[in-house]
Order: sequence, then structure tokens, then C-alpha cells
Amino acid sequence: MAAFSKNIKTSVSNLGARLFGLSTNKIVAQPVCRELLDQATMQQMHKLQRTGIQSDLAMLSTKEVVQRATKYTGAVARAKQQLLMTGNKPKVMPQATLTRFEILGVHFPQAPKNYAEMMSVIEASVAPNLTESIRKSLKDTNMNDAPQPKMTNKILKVLTNKINNPWGRCILWHKGIQTHVFKQSDFIQESTIGKKGVCFPLVLKWLSSPKISQNDHDFFYKDINTAAGREEVMATAVEYYVHKNNHAVQSYLGDIGMNLDKVYSSTGFKIDFSKDGLYEIGISPAQGDGHALGVQVDDAAKSFRFFDPNSGEYSLPSAIALEAFVQDYLSLAYPRMNKNTSVLQLT
Repeated sequence: MAAFSKNIKTSVSNLGARLFGLSTNKIVAQPVCRELLDQATMQQMHKLQRTGIQSDLAMLSTKEVVQRATKYTGAVARAKQQLLMTGNKPKVMPQATLTRFEILGVHFPQAPKNYAEMMSVIEASVAPNLTESIRKSLKDTNMNDAPQPKMTNKILKVLTNKINNPWGRCILWHKGIQTHVFKQSDFIQESTIGKKGVCFPLVLKWLSSPKISQNDHDFFYKDINTAAGREEVMATAVEYYVHKNNHAVQSYLGDIGMNLDKVYSSTGFKIDFSKDGLYEIGISPAQGDGHALGVQVDDAAKSFRFFDPNSGEYSLPSAIALEAFVQDYLSLAYPRMNKNTSVLQLT
């Protein structure tokens, strides 16, 4: 009987140890025989057993949650790493950018993988004084980094400013010619009225000249040098820029029987010239003053012309060539003004 009681004590103690992870001395069982075990003792044993099972289940459940959480956390970490790797993945230089380098005399056999590779081609293509200016732009740049659009545009701008006759190169690339050289700074001279430029009035006069002169494309350049022609532009500039009179333009065009209607606005320099018309193009940066340019499209007369008050007039062989030229020209001349492009049409 004593041996049986000892077995009962050991069994209860081991049950507690197994279910709770407790040492056997935490459970005390009195040496009694099976027949003498009262109902309360049996209930206590069942309670211990149920509690132990619940604890085991809780532990298993917690372990599963931890495993799932760990698995999820690992997946998130891997996804973030993948995104990071994708973000750092070198981007291939667009063909349009490679073409603009080509226009300026720099030919890349393939898109450069880093700035070091870019500079090696530039140094082999242009004069040493140009490469020195570009290296100054890259002084804080890791030469092993892949070329980024902002820095690439900066390098293109340095080349454009330093290289000989960039607009002549650009128009020849697109099979066109520069018909007139014009600089609004020469037109403004010492006048304080247009010290920031009178590009908008100049473009309006250039656009309206074909109607006034029966398509004499030299009329604008003849008339702009007369006292009356100069006064015409300056008077509009005073009303528009100085007096902030938004009706001045409509009044000016109304005098010659024309109107100005907005066609559309967008970002970038991609502009559609597939339809005949007289177009004023307004470009502007994120902040600061913008610039006005003009386009004349007459498919029947095979006349596709572009005017920039800062450089002059250009003639292209087709509307497609005109679009491509304007996009390259604006990207090289005014790379920071591509935040907003508005197109107005004279009718």
C-alpha cells in the first residue's frame, strides 16, 4: 500500500512538472491509498491537468504567432531590400539625352554606366577648356555613380554654353536652317522698360507679321528696326509688364483682327504641331520668370518655322522635324523651364 501511495505522489508530481515545467518538490501529495482518495483530490488532479493542457496550448499558440510574425517581418525586410536595390539600380540614359550629346559633338558608343565612363568620352570629344568646366560641376560627385538626370542636364548645359554655335548644330541635325539671327538684348538696348525681357510682345509681333505682310517672312525684321515697330512692341510691354494690364494683349491683337486662344498646357517640351496655326509657347520653371517663343505651321506652303527672341528664327522641312527640333532646342537652351508649358494659338 505504501508503494502504491508513493507511485500516486510521484505521478501527480510528474504531471505538474510536465504541464507547468515545475520541479517535483512544488507539488505535495499525502501518502494515501487509491481507495481513500476523496473527490476533492480527484477534482484537484483534473484541474491541474486542464490547466497544464491550456498552458501547453497557449505556449504552442504563442510560438505559432511568433513564427508567423517572424516570417512576416522577414518578408517585409526582404521586400524593402528589393525596393532599395531597385531604386539604386542604374538607369539607362534615354536615347533623347544621348542624341543631345551627339548634337553637341559627343558620341557615346553606348549609354555610359557611370560618370567616369561619361567623362572619358567627353574628354575625347571636346576641347580641354570644356572638360575642365564639366569636372568642376562634378567635383562633389562619386565618379563611380550612375549618371542622374539632374547632373546630366547640368553637363549638357555647360556644353551648350561653352561649345561653338550650338543652335547651328541643332538645326543642322534636324535638316533645317537658321534664317535670321535675333537677340532681344540688342533690341532692348539700354531701355529700362524691358530690362527683364520683352519676349512675349516680340513673339506676338512675329506671329502676326505674316498676316500683315502677306506672308513676307522678312517683314518682322525690317519693321522691328523702325521707330514705329519698336514703339509697337514697347507700348505693349509697358501695358503688359509694367501696368499689369492683362487686356493689353487682346487689345493689341484686336487692332489687327486676331485673337489669342489657349490650346493646352502640360509639363515637359513635347508639343504637337501637326495642325496648321500660329502658336505662342510659354515655358516656365517651378519658380521664377518664364519665356515666350513662337511657331508658325503652314503645311500647304511647306512652311514650318520657330522663333526664339534670344537667338532668332529657324525653318524646318516638316511638322515632325519641327517638333523634334523644338524639343531638343528647348531641352538644351532652357532645361530648367520644363515644369510648365502652355500653348496659345492666334486665330
